[in-house]
Amino acid sequence: MIKTLELEAMYNYFTVQMDSADPLLALLRAKGEVAVASDKHGENSFPLRGSSAAIGKVLAECGKASSGDGD
Repeated sequence: MIKTLELEAMYNYFTVQMDSADPLLALLRAKGEVAVASDKHGENSFPLRGSSAAIGKVLAECGKASSGDGD
């Protein structure tokens, strides 16, 4: 699967937008590891231990936002 990451310059980290049904989210919740590659930074792998619980907490909090909380 290929996703384009955007550099969040203010904090100097990479982000990607996805909704709760995105297949990448299901993969990130699985056990194993994820590899991220770029021409500039090469390839790096990260373990996904604990990712399912962390993502579940974020999704639960997102579901609590009221419709008046938008931008």
